[in-house]
Amino acid sequence: LEEVYYLYSTNVYMQVPAPLPADLAVLNPDVYFPEAEKAYLAGRVVELRQLLSPAALDELRRFALETTFFYQVAESHVTAGLTDGSMLHPVMARLVLELKAKLPRVLSGLELTDAWIRKYDPQHPNPGDDKHVDFGKVILNLWIAPQSHRCGHRGLRVYNSEPKPANEEEFLRLVDAVSTGNAGGYPHLVSVVEVAYRQNSAVLFDAILTHETWAEEPGEREKGGEDCDYEHQKTTVRLVFGERKF
Repeated sequence: LEEVYYLYSTNVYMQVPAPLPADLAVLNPDVYFPEAEKAYLAGRVVELRQLLSPAALDELRRFALETTFFYQVAESHVTAGLTDGSMLHPVMARLVLELKAKLPRVLSGLELTDAWIRKYDPQHPNPGDDKHVDFGKVILNLWIAPQSHRCGHRGLRVYNSEPKPANEEEFLRLVDAVSTGNAGGYPHLVSVVEVAYRQNSAVLFDAILTHETWAEEPGEREKGGEDCDYEHQKTTVRLVFGERKF
C-alpha cells in the first residue's frame, strides 16, 4: 500500500474512445418510445429492454471496464460521478441528447443534474443500494454487464408510496423516513414493482419513488468463480434529470 497510495483519486488510465460516426444511433431504433412515454406519464415504472445499439453498448462497456476513475468508494460499490468523468465518453453525451429527443414529454426542459457509473462488489453481503429516494425528477437506470452473471442481485425494486409528498417539507420527511427505516413514519409503501436484471435494459421512473437493489437471498447468490469475475460485476449507469420542485 505504501508504494501505491499516492495513486488514490488519480486517473491512471482513461480509455480513449474512437470518434463516433455521425450517423451512429446510440439508442436502439427498435425501442418504441411513444409507448414508454405514455406509460411513464400514467405513473408507471417503465422497463426499456435493449435500450442501446450493440455498438454503443460495447463502447460503454469498454469505457467502464478500462477507465480508472472510480474514486467514490463505499462498502459495497465504487462510483464514477459527474466530477470524476462519467460523461466524458461520447456515447454518454449522445445518450442524453437522444433520450431528450425520444422522450420529449418526459424530459422536455429538464437538464441532466447527475450521472454516474457504479460497480458493485459481488462478495459483499448486500451488493447493492438500500432504500432511498433521489432529489431529481426523472431517473433512468441502465444495466450494462451481462445478465447471465448476476453476482448477488436480481434487479431493482421500486415502491409506490402513499400519500405522495405535496410540498418540500413532506418530501424531506419522506427522505428521512426511508433513510432511517422508520416504518411508522412517512410514507406508507403500498406496492412494489420488481424489474429483473438484464444487460442493456433500463428502468425509467419518477425519482420521488423509493427504490433499492433487489438482492438475492444468501442461499441463491452466485459468488466467486467465473460468473463474478471483474468483467461480469454488476455495472449500472444512472442518469438523473431535473430537480424536485413543489
